[in-house]
Amino acid sequence: MALVEHCLNEMRNISERTGSSSSGMEAKCFIVVEMDNENLESTAYIERAPAPLVGDPLNYDSFLQRICGFYERRYP
Repeated sequence: MALVEHCLNEMRNISERTGSSSSGMEAKCFIVVEMDNENLESTAYIERAPAPLVGDPLNYDSFLQRICGFYERRYP
């Protein structure tokens, strides 16, 4: 789990755009998957810590809201 937490912290350091003229990513998210590469049927999407929880800017729902917000502002 230490590696997952390290990668999550690195993702937090990547800048996001604050407007149409700024640099950075439009949105970002962090998805945690548990997989052992042998028993593929046991692969699972993780929704508990260390994965970003609801309300965390790196949670998938936050990612979708941010992307949708950009599209709504750009294409009203």
